[in-house]
Formats: sequence, structure tokens, C-alpha cells
Amino acid sequence: MVRGALAPGDPERLGGYVLASRVGEGGQGVVYEAYDEAGRRVALKVLHPEVASRVKREVTAAGRVASFCTARLIAADVAGERPFIVSEYVDGPSLARAVEEGGVFSGDRLIRLATAMATALTAIHEAGVVHRDLKPDNVLLGPDGPRVIDFGIARTKEMSLTLPAQVAGTPAYLSPEALTDAEVGQPADVFAWGAVVVFAATGSSPFDASSVGAVLHKVLAVEPDVSVLPEPLAALAAAALAKDAARRPTAAQVLFGLLSGGGAGGKAEPGHLLREGAAAAAALPLPELSGARTPELGEVAESVYAGLAPAEQAVVPDVMLRMVAPGDAGADGIRRTGIAELSTADPMSISGVVDAFTRAGLLVHEEDGVRPTGVALLRAWPRLAEWVEAERDGLPIHRRLTEAAGLWDEHGRKLGDLYQGTALEQATEWAATGRRHVNLNALETRFLSAGASAVRGRARKRRLVTAVLAGLLVVAMAAGGLVEVQRRESAAQRDLAVARSLALRAETMRDDAPVVAMRLSAAAWAIAPDASQPEIRGALYGSLAQPVASVFTAPGTPAAVQALSTDGTAMVGVADGTARVWDVASGRERAVLRDVGSDVMAAALSPKGAVLALHHTTGVRLWDVVEGRPMGKRFGPGANPVYFEPIEFDASGRYLILSEQRQSGPVWRVSDRRELVAPGGLTTMAVSPDGRLALASSGDATRWWDTTTGAAVPGSLPKLLSSQAVFSGDGRVYAVLEEYDEQRDDTVRLWDMSKRTELEEISVEPGSNIALSHDGTLLALASATEITVMRTSDGMEVLRQPVDADDIARPRFSDDGRLVHVSRLGGSVVSLRIPRAAAMLSPRGTPGSVAMAAGGGAVALEYKGTVSTFLTAAGRPAGPAVRVTRMANGVNAMALSPDGRVLAVGGFRTRGRPEVVLIDTAAGRVTGAFPLLKRDMEGVAGMAFASDGVTLAVSEMMVGDGAAPTTVELWNTRTRQGRSVKDAGGSELAFSPDGSRLLTPLDPHAVMVDTRSARVMPWPGGHAPLTRGMGPLAFRGDGKVVVLPDRKTVDLWDTASWKPQGRRVTRPGDHEVESAVFLDDGRTLAVAMGNKAQLWDVDTGRTLATIPLPEQDNTIAADAGALHVLSAGGALTSHIVDPARAARAVCERAGGGFSEADWQRHVPEAPYRDICADARDAT
Repeated sequence: MVRGALAPGDPERLGGYVLASRVGEGGQGVVYEAYDEAGRRVALKVLHPEVASRVKREVTAAGRVASFCTARLIAADVAGERPFIVSEYVDGPSLARAVEEGGVFSGDRLIRLATAMATALTAIHEAGVVHRDLKPDNVLLGPDGPRVIDFGIARTKEMSLTLPAQVAGTPAYLSPEALTDAEVGQPADVFAWGAVVVFAATGSSPFDASSVGAVLHKVLAVEPDVSVLPEPLAALAAAALAKDAARRPTAAQVLFGLLSGGGAGGKAEPGHLLREGAAAAAALPLPELSGARTPELGEVAESVYAGLAPAEQAVVPDVMLRMVAPGDAGADGIRRTGIAELSTADPMSISGVVDAFTRAGLLVHEEDGVRPTGVALLRAWPRLAEWVEAERDGLPIHRRLTEAAGLWDEHGRKLGDLYQGTALEQATEWAATGRRHVNLNALETRFLSAGASAVRGRARKRRLVTAVLAGLLVVAMAAGGLVEVQRRESAAQRDLAVARSLALRAETMRDDAPVVAMRLSAAAWAIAPDASQPEIRGALYGSLAQPVASVFTAPGTPAAVQALSTDGTAMVGVADGTARVWDVASGRERAVLRDVGSDVMAAALSPKGAVLALHHTTGVRLWDVVEGRPMGKRFGPGANPVYFEPIEFDASGRYLILSEQRQSGPVWRVSDRRELVAPGGLTTMAVSPDGRLALASSGDATRWWDTTTGAAVPGSLPKLLSSQAVFSGDGRVYAVLEEYDEQRDDTVRLWDMSKRTELEEISVEPGSNIALSHDGTLLALASATEITVMRTSDGMEVLRQPVDADDIARPRFSDDGRLVHVSRLGGSVVSLRIPRAAAMLSPRGTPGSVAMAAGGGAVALEYKGTVSTFLTAAGRPAGPAVRVTRMANGVNAMALSPDGRVLAVGGFRTRGRPEVVLIDTAAGRVTGAFPLLKRDMEGVAGMAFASDGVTLAVSEMMVGDGAAPTTVELWNTRTRQGRSVKDAGGSELAFSPDGSRLLTPLDPHAVMVDTRSARVMPWPGGHAPLTRGMGPLAFRGDGKVVVLPDRKTVDLWDTASWKPQGRRVTRPGDHEVESAVFLDDGRTLAVAMGNKAQLWDVDTGRTLATIPLPEQDNTIAADAGALHVLSAGGALTSHIVDPARAARAVCERAGGGFSEADWQRHVPEAPYRDICADARDAT
């Protein structure tokens, strides 16, 4: 949806919330998009006074409604001057709009919609509330399912038959009793449910008519037609639309009928019904309507920021902070800033930033300046909120400085208008040592310099102080103004300023100069080894995680024709009749071949760059690169002088494959330069690396043939013809690119040639180029803008990296599959690291269950009833594997004690009773087992050990899609004594560090169990922390901070007050957060999402690094200095998260530190030092 602006007279703040835009306006009031103090988006409705005066009791009751398919009521103030209510923001269209623009609902979509509304009404009625105005406009289709809004507020008794303006649009969903002044209760909502269901299926209410009077007649006297609805929905809707309120089923009975597939007469426990109903509703996909979503302001801003060039990103903080007017108690404001005031850096970068944010609707031009569209951006964009907090103390000083400098300039730069005394000292000290993100513009710099010069002749003490501060200002200017707020000696301040500058500079160089970026991060640590600095820590972790391993650019003028060898080790460039071959890894020039001709249209290099093939307009010529001489005469057809047609060596280097008319082939043998022709004169299009299997075609005939016998190869093999058909180096996997028109994506089809079966079919962006790794396990796709690496077995994405690539060149894998190379226009090659597991602990297949010890020292995997435990550091089994024969229906869940010595396995034994089996991992034997207390438990959802390694929590699994567990059992694994806690189970369990508390998320609230009394603990103030989803939980080592899930993000909560710390640590991504753990003595938080792990600084909420992972669905744990990651598929990786160790590893990966000459080039602010001496000493 398009975000609507605030109208004149609309408030910008209300009750601690900042308003961003108008969402809509109705009879009750105006709805706004707003943000709370933590930056969370909410819907805030300002009520009309006459509405507010009569809904105080209803609003209080509505606050008790559980958030099952409802927009949860968060806060309300109906007694103030501007009465308002605050509810959860549902990002999606109304049902009315969805039907109008997307069509009616049917089948499973209609059933899930009806279930969602019935679930919402059940939750509302359980709280003793009557909605009174359920209609299509009050049903919003959000990303996690439909939500009913405006419950407990709307009234209908006051509606008059003589005032059609008041009832327009609503009578068609009112019950008969609502129109006859009878008592309106919960049956009226059930009646409206039936009418809305018919609307969803037909596009109109069952009581629609040409006039209000006719509508009312139908509601009161005509039986509705529900024949269009499928069963059991038709019977339920007919019962709900009964004229007599007493004959209608309750909302809970309707919900039971929908979930059970039967009638409305059944009963079930309300909590169970609500959970199952919400789970069914969540599967309803968001309608594919234009502008169906309105991204959060922070999402929009972050997207704009991510799309800027590095030079533009660097000036964004300064541009934005100049528009902030800091206030007290979260009352920060915005101000218009003149364009001239923004001239602190490259004008092109400033202009690019302002234009980009203006196009996104986040900035607005006003007179001769620019300002944010609204104050909400300061809360909604976490990155900007972080910048504001970092500069909060200095922003008022800077504002006064800017105004004083402007006054000085406007009045002719008079001496009397300059700063002096305390004002000068305060401003100069801030400019020298207090700035993190703000840069001084030329006028502000001249103003301070002039003030410092004017006071040099005064008292000696004042002169010395000012001179020192002026000197610090000069140093800060030279270092880019990037210094920490510290009151230390000038040398330490200077080192810290330089180190932070280098760390931030490293972040901007990772894609284009990755080795320099690594050395800059190591230099930052060597100059100021301060682990508390997030920039320095993040630069080191980012260097180890950066996907770009190296970038090689050939010296001199870019070549007209260039190519990479099939293994990516060498690159050739051809220009002006000379071919130059370069070693990609070292940058060394291998060979110069002169007089190769001026009509070269394409080139190819064999593996290791030994043979060069040049395609001329008169044929192909081969060159021996080592000897520097041609290999025989030209052969084959001439190159197309107009349309580029690539040539390729196969993986073995024994065959050269040409291409004609966008199809691969013909194939030529390199040894004798003869075409490989199939029997019958068919042209060979592709050949296996061993040369035995070939695909040939001519006209309508296409077949595979054996080159040694000439016989056709029987069986089901692919016969597609394409411009790109490649074998893996071992010949096992074959890939073909099917190209379509612009209306449809291209497709890569993969075959296992040994089994002669198709592996996978992958849709790809048109114009992609493909390559297979030597072992055939990986597929690379390169377009003009990015490179993607996927697994051939299942199409899982392993790596995706933006790269400005040559759109006519294929990517290349290194022989070991650890790197993928792609050439760029201009004669450069980008080499990317492919995330790989240090060990695949389940080579036989995907494990049924995995577990990791709290410190990551041991991991366990179960595969078809056999459990194996491994020591992470040693990479070997902890003991013999154990066959768990007692589990009749497989293992449900597992947990390892913190020391990895005890493994608990939960599941069902042969007779069906749930139990836990205990295993001594070192001895590889079962030491005992105990049945769980709850005999009818349907399964074990999760287990966790406390820090004592003895106490075990076991949570119950309930049957039903997405149903939440309800019971947790606490067991002493030594005495085999257990205690049961009802309404406390969850698939995610976390003990506090001292083991006294157990925390679990039960959407929408967290539950805390006192493990000593085995009781659910009350929350301070009676308000449980909100959790959305069943995501990860993690306590910090001191127990004072805990991570709680919020779907694709996590929140940090203070455990003393049980209040959020005021910010989200992570930003939304494509995947749910799966696991979380604290590192670096609690300074760093690691979260796993999809195929990446993100590291965050806890104090600032700043991203430190993003670590690519080889698989998705990961569990993470940490010990001293290492983050261990175990995927559900058994892939184990470990990553350094100790700054000192990271610095040594960075030095090793970068091949050492800077030379003295390179140091002067990249680190002119500090004297030369050997930054990698510690790394060499350690080895």
C-alpha cells in the first residue's frame, strides 16, 4: 500500500507514540501507523469524543482478549483530551479490498479464512467481549494469517432506521436483534461471521439489496442462500445465520466444527481450539495484490541505505543527524537543514543520498533545505536510532555551533561573533574527541579555527588548553572524525581514533579490495586492541566472514577479449594482437603471446591455463602457453563477427566446445584438432570428461553415443539442446540451461548420469551462466549483477553475493570446490569463498534429530534409531554409537548435558508410553530410562539440561498443525524423580545460568517456571513478555539479559524489571531466527537465520558481521572464543569470535600484514608497525 501522509492538524506524538502516516478514517475515528519507544510499529486509532465517552468498559475488557487471529490491544487512553487506543499493526489489505481486487475465496483458502474469523470470535468471546461490528472491512489479511480488528469498540444500538448515513455499509452484517433494539450479545457476532463468509465466497453479503430498507427486510425476513459454500462450511454458516439468536451455535462450536470437519455440536478445551485455529489460519497466503504490504519505515530506510554506493553510505549518518533536534525523554524532533549545511563531503555523494531518500518518501524538500517526512523515522529505523544515541550528548553542541558559525558568516565574520572561553573549549573538545558520525563542514571548521586563533594571545593556561584541543581537532580531521568518546591521554585517543577509522574503512573495501580490508582490520586491532569497541571487533569478525576472498585486476588497458581457465586459476586478456595470461591467485604475469591476430572474437583457457584457444573470424588456433608458440594451423568454422559465441574447454582440457546459433557444439579434440563426429554425421554437442559419452544432434535426430564403440547409448538421458550444457569434472552430474522468452524464467535441469535420473529442476534469472563443481555437488549461476551457488541434490542456496560481473562469462569453481571465480568487465576476477562444513557428521543421510551441548563442545545426531556423539574440537566420535531400539516411532528430541557426557533421548517405547533414555556418550551405552509422568503425552517437543548437568526439562508436543505444547516436566536424571508443570511447555526451552528458572515462549506470551517449586512464576506487574513465534531463547551469562523471539527478529529483555531494553537487536530478514547465543562475555549476540549467522553488538544493536553457513536450519552454541554451528543436516562449522584470535587468523588469511610502502598508502595516520608479528609468533 502507498503510505499516506499526516494531514494538517494531525498529532505527531500521542501517549509515548510517534505517528508516521494515516492508515484510514471511519465512523469511530482516524487510524494511524505509529511507533512505540522501542521502534515497534503499531496501529493507533484516535477516537471521536462521542465514541470514547461510551467505550471505556469495553476497551478494558478488550485488553483481556488473547491474540489468536485478532489484532492484540496494546494500550488505550480513552479519558484524555485526545482519546486513543493502540493495537497490533496488521500489514495487509482488508477482506473487502482483497475480494474486490483479487476475487472471491474458495476451497482451502475459504475454509482457512472462516477458521481464522471463528478463532478470533472465540478468543473475543472467551474474554467476555462482544465485537458488534464484524464486517469485511474489519478483517485484515496479514502475512501470518487473517486478523479481526476493532473488537469491543463498535456499537450498533444507537443506529437509527431513519439515519441511513450512519448504517451505510454495515446493515448487511447486522443481526436481526441488532435491528429490533433487542439485546445484542455474542450470537450477533456469530451471525455476522456467517454473512462475512458468504461475502468472501460470492463477493456480496447474503442480504445485499438496492436500498437500505430492502437490506433490512432481508436481514429480518429472508433466509440466506449458502449453497455456494462447501461442507461443512455451508451447514455451519446456515446455523450461524439463523434469525433466532438462541438457535445459533457459539463461536467455539463453529470453530470446533471447522477443525473437526463435522457439525457445530462438538466441544473442546478453548485453549486447544484457539491454538489449532490460529495454526490453520496462519497457512492462508497473503493475497497477491498490488501494494498489499506497507513496509515499515525502518525497512524502507534500510533498503535505501543498502542500495547506496559505499561513498554515499559513508555520508548518510552526517546527513541524517543534521536533521535531528534532540529532546528529552524520547522527544527527539526533526528540523529543516539547508543544502549548504550538508556540504561536509563529496557533493555528489550528498546529492545521491538526499535524492535516494527523497524518492523513497523519507525526506522532503522545503524551501532551500530538506527535512525528514516525519519524526517517526527516528524511532522506526534502528540504524538511525543508534546514530542518534551515539551522538546524543554532542548534538546540542553541534546545533549551537552550526547556528553560531552561520551568524558569524552572515554578519561579515566579525571577531566579536567568534566563540571564546567555555563555549570555544566545549565545542573544540567535542569536535576533537566526541564525534562518532558527524563531520564538520567547511564553515564550521573555519569558525572554530578562527576562534582558536583569536584567543592564542590570552592567559597562558587558557592558551595551552586551547592549543591542545586545537591540535586534537586537527588529528581528528585527518582521521576522518571517527573517534571514541574517551578522556584519555592524547596518544591513546589518537590511536583509538585511527583504529576506529581503519575498522570502518575496512567495511567499505570488502567487495573491491578484500585483502586490504582484512589487513586494515588487523591494523586496527594492533593499534588499539580494545575488545569493547564494536567497530574494531566487527571489522575482525567481518574479515573472517567476508565472502569475497580476492579481487585480481590485470594491469594496463582493459582487454577487448578475456576469459578464465576452466578451474579459475588463470585469466587471459587479448588486445591489439597480444594475449597476456595472468595467474589469478598471485597476480603474476605467466606469459605474453604476441602477434596472435587482430580478429580474435573469443578465447578459452584449459585447466591450469596450459593451452589457449583463440577464435578468429577464420577459425580456431591453439597456443602452448608455457612454450609461447602456436600449436598447429587454424581449424574449425570462423567466429561470428557480429554476435558473440563463446568457446569452452571441457573439464579435462581434452576437448574444445564451440557454439553456433545459441547452441553448444560442435566438439573438437585438442590432440589432433579434429571434430568429434557421431555415426550418421551427427554433430557432437557435449562430451563427458572421460570422452566416452557424447550427445550428438542433426535436425530432428538427437542421441547419446559411446565414442569408443560408436554405438548409441540406451536409457533415459537428457536430450535438450542448449547454449550451455556442462558436465562436472568427475562426469557424474550433467547440467543443461533451458532458455525461454522474456515472459518466463530460464531453467537449469540437472541429471545424475551414473543413475540416469533427473536430480533437480531450478528456475533461474534469464541471462544466467552456469558451472558445476568438480564433484558435481554444487551449481553456480552468474548473472550481470550477482552470483549464486546451490546444491545440486536439492537446490538449496549456499551462497548469494552481489557481483558486477561480465554477463557473457561463465563462473568457475576451484578444483577443491572451496572457491568460485567470476570475471568482471575491465579485466578483473572476483573469487568468492563457498561456505563449507568442517565436518559432515551424518554422511549416510539427513539426521532425524540433532542436539548440541550448551558450550558447543559436543554434538549428537540420530539417524534411523542410531545415535552418534562427536567432540566438536577434536572432530571425532565421543564414543561408540548407540542403537536406541526402545523407540518404536522414532526419536522426537534430544538434549546433551553441558559437558557432553550425558545424552537424553526422548520418544516412545514399543508399548506407546513416552519415555526418556539416558546415554553415557563416552562409553556408548544406555545407562537408564524413565517413563514420563503424563501417560497420554503425544510426543516430546523439546528438551534441555540445566547448567548442573542433572536437571532435565522435557516439554510435551500436542497433535495438530502448529499446536503449542502445554506441559513441561522437570526431571532429576540421577534420582529419576520428575515433577510436572501444566501450561508451561514449549518446543524452545532455556534455563537461567543458575538453573533456578526455566523460560519458554508460548505465543503470544512467555512463561517462566520456578524450577525449585515447579510452578509457573507470576510476572512483575502482571504483564508477561510478549513473544511472537516459537523462536529461540537465550540467557546472557550473568542472567541479567534474555533474548525473546519476535518472528524474524529477537528482542532483548532486562530480567530484573522484565521490560524490553528499548530496541530490537536484529532486523527482519528472509528467514525466522532459529537459534541465539551470547558471546564475548555478553558483549556480542549471535543469531542463526536461514543459511547465515549474524553477530550483533549488544550495547549498540550494531551488526558486527554476517557469517555465511553451508546449510539452513541451524543450532548454535559458544565456548571460549568460538561459535559452533550444527545444521539439521549434520553440517558442523566453527567460527572464531575472540578478537585476539581473530586478528591472528585474519593475518594468516591475508598472507601477512602491510609492507612499509602499503602502510604509508593505507595507514598514513600512524607510524609503521608489524601488525602480524603476534600471528607469526603463535605459529
